[in-house]
Amino acid sequence: MTPQGKPKAARAKGKAAKTEAEPPAPEAPAKPRSYLVLARRYRPTQFGQVIGQDHVTRTLQNAIEASRVHHAYLLTGSRGVGKTTVARIMAKALNCDQGPTPTPCDQCSSCLEIRDGRAVDVFEIDGASHTGVDDVRELRESVRYLPTRNRHKIYIIDEVHMLSTSAFNALLKTLEEPPPHVVFIFATTEPHKIPATIHSRCQRFDFKRVPGQVLVDHLQNLCDQESVMVARAGLSLIARAAEGSVRDSLSLLDQMIAYHAGEEEISVDKVAEVLGVADRRVLFDFSGAILERDAQAALRVVDRLFESGHDLSQFAQAFLAHLRDLTVSRTCDDPAPLLDATESEMEQLGRQARGEGGTLLPQHFDHFARVTEEIARSSFPRLLLEMAVVEMVNAEPLLPLGDLLQRLEQLELRLGGAGLTGGGGPVVGGSSRRGSTHRTESTPPAAPRARKAGEAETASAARPAGGNGHSMESWQGLLERVMEQEPVAASAFAAGRMVSWEGDTVVLGYPQGSFELGWARDPKKLQAFAAVCSQHAGRELAVQIRELNPDEQSSPQVMQASAFQERARKQADRARTLREEAEGHPVTRTLVETFGAKIDDITTEADES
Repeated sequence: MTPQGKPKAARAKGKAAKTEAEPPAPEAPAKPRSYLVLARRYRPTQFGQVIGQDHVTRTLQNAIEASRVHHAYLLTGSRGVGKTTVARIMAKALNCDQGPTPTPCDQCSSCLEIRDGRAVDVFEIDGASHTGVDDVRELRESVRYLPTRNRHKIYIIDEVHMLSTSAFNALLKTLEEPPPHVVFIFATTEPHKIPATIHSRCQRFDFKRVPGQVLVDHLQNLCDQESVMVARAGLSLIARAAEGSVRDSLSLLDQMIAYHAGEEEISVDKVAEVLGVADRRVLFDFSGAILERDAQAALRVVDRLFESGHDLSQFAQAFLAHLRDLTVSRTCDDPAPLLDATESEMEQLGRQARGEGGTLLPQHFDHFARVTEEIARSSFPRLLLEMAVVEMVNAEPLLPLGDLLQRLEQLELRLGGAGLTGGGGPVVGGSSRRGSTHRTESTPPAAPRARKAGEAETASAARPAGGNGHSMESWQGLLERVMEQEPVAASAFAAGRMVSWEGDTVVLGYPQGSFELGWARDPKKLQAFAAVCSQHAGRELAVQIRELNPDEQSSPQVMQASAFQERARKQADRARTLREEAEGHPVTRTLVETFGAKIDDITTEADES
């Protein structure tokens, strides 16, 4: 051993000793396992695992079994209902090593690669980030090449409605006649934005919102697998908040589990607290207070919601849906298929809807629908909600427009039954060259109510007492009363001379060729005039019209009738002027145009005094 070897050996020996003396280095901490959310962990891998879309999955399974797979599919529906999931299952079914098969094995390399998103022949494209025509041109170039290792090339384009018009046009020819190894699957939440030319080249499947009870059962099954206890009423609250979306409901369930970790059971109150929504019991308390017209109880509900931090806009939307449920429960004999509610909730809905305040439900819904929109835009939603409560509590039933029009028509018939336009009922009579006779067959109505003080006594004294030989004064007294109701007609008939009034028959004579003679002979006018005279006389009268001979035309009675006619004509002109002014008034025109009304009578303030 050389002298130089000694120190070298010593150094080596010292190094070894030092190494033995040092403690072992600590092990590096293991990386924490990344958490996989429920929506991804329990994502369906088979058609049979997709809930609420049997009409889609069954059709696709039958198409694969019958080898009738279309070259382009359009999957539409709201968010989280399974569009992309079904597209991936379809890709596995077409490329499975045991396929094409409606039940992919989920064990072969092709199925595993598609499940993990690393299959080289399955392209998932985001339509929102590939909107241009250049992206579609690249797709058209790649379509021509055969698959690398699978049976089919699958192009899944999500949110396809985001493509531009030029991109859609560039895709048309390829979409209509693609190579036999290519299948397009488009997914969108807004199918109305897709051109009709694309629609016509695809088989369209509309995905439905998952029913509430189906979604609750699905959530309950997942909770059992996760060993988590959630009250079923809480799951119903989650399902309603998700609005039929499976993905949204699983995300909310994930949130519940994280918030209440370690608790034995998650109650419905805790679920409502986390979601910031009102429990169904709060909705029943609120609607019950309103229907019972208890404003203080309803305002206390609003106060509790505000103090607990609930979103009043969401509460307003939930209560609007609750009003809808109450209305359906009151209207339908079997509302169960139309309501998302448990048996106990159905009973409570029925009790409230059948209560006394249930008649106002449609009116409350119409009013609160407008309030809900205002609350969503307002900076002070609590005030709007409280004022809406006050209005609904004090609301009175509104008469439907159809019923109002019907009542107006009935009132119009009652008021106009004795007028010239309404007629006086059926009329019998005959006519000859020299005269006409009309008589009413209806039961004579009672004498009208006196319109002025002392008028009843005057009318009673002036009324003809019956029998033969009535005087001209009796006839003019009757015309005075007719004048108040039908001034135009009275002035025309006053131009005639009362030739005779024997019993219940009045004979009026007119000069030959006069205008009044032709006017009075009109059957409708004569019929109506006879009805009015019968009403004021208190018994049924018949009125006959004939021509006067030359001797009768110069008699004093004709001159007396002419003076009365002039006075009657002035009153008729005044009445005509008042009617024209009334018809031209804006309020009157509005009533006529809106309700189809007409003016029956016009009374001035002087007449009423």
